Amino acid sequence: MKTMSSLLLWLPFLIVSSVMESLVTSQLSLFAIPPPPPLIPKQVRCRSPLFPSCFGQWHTCPTDCRKDCYIDCVSCKPVCGKLLPRSNHFLG
Repeated sequence: MKTMSSLLLWLPFLIVSSVMESLVTSQLSLFAIPPPPPLIPKQVRCRSPLFPSCFGQWHTCPTDCRKDCYIDCVSCKPVCGKLLPRSNHFLG
């Protein structure tokens, strides 16, 4: 009889604790931080009509430098790095 009474004393506590645990886990899923959006690679093109074979063609930056690249109009290829301000033939 003693065992039965001690189980009856713990039963409400166990029920309340399981309900509280389920509420906490459901609230955590509501406030979870969503994953960041996929990084879209930058697209560049040659804007110089002095290079008609490359002029206006869109190129995707390499995966190594998705944000910092420019087009080399001479080779008609995207290049990692920033455009130098005094460069005559790099127009991207």
